[in-house]
Amino acid sequence: MTNSAVHLAFDGSGIDGSLFTAVTDFARGTRWLNTPIDLWTNAGLGVFAVLMVIGWWNARRRDNSTMTLAMAAPVAVGFAFAVAEVAKKLVAEARPCYGLPHDYFVDACPAPSDYAFPSGHSTTAFATVAALWALDRRLSVIAAAFAVFEGFTRVYLGDHYPTTWSAPPSSPSPSPIWPAGSWAASPFRWWPGCARARCPRC
Repeated sequence: MTNSAVHLAFDGSGIDGSLFTAVTDFARGTRWLNTPIDLWTNAGLGVFAVLMVIGWWNARRRDNSTMTLAMAAPVAVGFAFAVAEVAKKLVAEARPCYGLPHDYFVDACPAPSDYAFPSGHSTTAFATVAALWALDRRLSVIAAAFAVFEGFTRVYLGDHYPTTWSAPPSSPSPSPIWPAGSWAASPFRWWPGCARARCPRC
């Protein structure tokens, strides 16, 4: 770990270690939930993909600008995830299992180079919320509810501190990501299927 990484790293155990321990103690007391939540934390990401597909499907009956937003949504989310992965390498915050080794952990402790901040799962979830907000606010609200639960599962399993998963929704990072996604999807404006999708009988 470089000196710059140490300087930038957030010490989650010192910021909200007590809250993390409270959540993992809850996990210890609800072992019957451990496996279902462990399965959900990854499978649940599929919910956000489904919501984006629904957004695209609904956009087919609207104008080209709306279709462009629908096409841009997964591009923007993918870009946000890539930015988060780069940020992890720069910040280099160790996982909670290294900072609070005596707490309860559902998941096995990953390699030291598998950093915690920011949470890739939460970044994907909340980037989807931001992307859908510009497309369909009803879908965005649904996505937000699932995103909060997704973040909770990351703490429940012991993979992230609360500050680690809450960073994506509190960050302004989705703002510059959305224009990038829209630019990447802009060629779809002129795709014949986009114009025809507005009029199913054409």
